[in-house]
Amino acid sequence: MYFVRRAGWNARPPRNGHDPVKTNEGVKIHYTGSFELDLRHFQCALRVRSIQDKHMDTGEKYADIGYNLLVCRHGVVFEGRGRNAQNAANGNPKLNRNHFAVCALTGHRDTPTSPKP
Repeated sequence: MYFVRRAGWNARPPRNGHDPVKTNEGVKIHYTGSFELDLRHFQCALRVRSIQDKHMDTGEKYADIGYNLLVCRHGVVFEGRGRNAQNAANGNPKLNRNHFAVCALTGHRDTPTSPKP
């Protein structure tokens, strides 16, 4: 598994830090909901950044990207808010405080592949 830190996808800094996760009761898996089949791996970091921009600038007005981690269909994990940060993607404050949020950069019919060394 390859892990890309925030600097690797040119993340913007969060507006005012992140609250810590209170407990680890579970993980909620999200997906982009669009077809990402044509997304080449070099575009995945750009896609993560575009999700951050959407979360921070339009619609939600979050302090940062909403997810703790994001995973592309090529098997690479991108650091979102990180593993100890409260997310903003699970639908309500209690779920955001107590569960992690992972976003798969896949549509509902995609099949992820293993990363190539």
